[in-house]
Amino acid sequence: AITSGRAGPQDVAFYFVHWLTDLAGAEATPKEGSEKLVLKFPLRVLASFLNSFPVVQRLALESETAVFESYIAWRWASFGS
Repeated sequence: AITSGRAGPQDVAFYFVHWLTDLAGAEATPKEGSEKLVLKFPLRVLASFLNSFPVVQRLALESETAVFESYIAWRWASFGS
């Protein structure tokens, strides 16, 4: 859908949320899935993933290169914070 021009930013965000929940859903029980996200997934990585949504959503509107460059600039600036 992205390559055909029919995906919007909300579609990209939905895909990334689905991917994240899929990590937990790969476990046998909801409790094990929750534990996987809470105990085995580093908080810094999870926070970075969630905070990247505003940049990643732009994949629906911009090229991969432009989005990647924006992401790198955003991450570089965030290190100073």
